[in-house]
Amino acid sequence: MLTWRSWDGHRACAEHRRLVRHLHQQHHRTFTELKKRGGSAEARDGQRLIIGPWDHLNSTGVYPDRKFGLTADALFADLTGAHQRFFDRWLRGRADAWPGPP
Repeated sequence: MLTWRSWDGHRACAEHRRLVRHLHQQHHRTFTELKKRGGSAEARDGQRLIIGPWDHLNSTGVYPDRKFGLTADALFADLTGAHQRFFDRWLRGRADAWPGPP
C-alpha cells in the first residue's frame, strides 16, 4: 500500500508509476465498456475519453520532475470548451454543439 512514508526515492517513484498505470488502464477499461454497452447507438458513439498530463489540482502539465510542454496545458487544450460542447450536445440536446468524432 502506498503511504506518505513510502514517498522516498526510487521505490516510491516506481510504486507511483504502477499506480498511475493501473488508473489509466482502469479508465480505459471503463471507457471501452461504456462504448460497448451503451443503451443506444447514439450513447455508444457519443462516448469520449480525454487523457492528458493533468491531475485534480494541476492543469498546467508542469511538475517538479517533468514538463510536458506548453501545449500540454489544459487551457491550451480547451478542456472547459470540450466539456461545455459535450454537455450542450448530450444534456441540452443541441445536435450542432458536438461536431462528431474528434
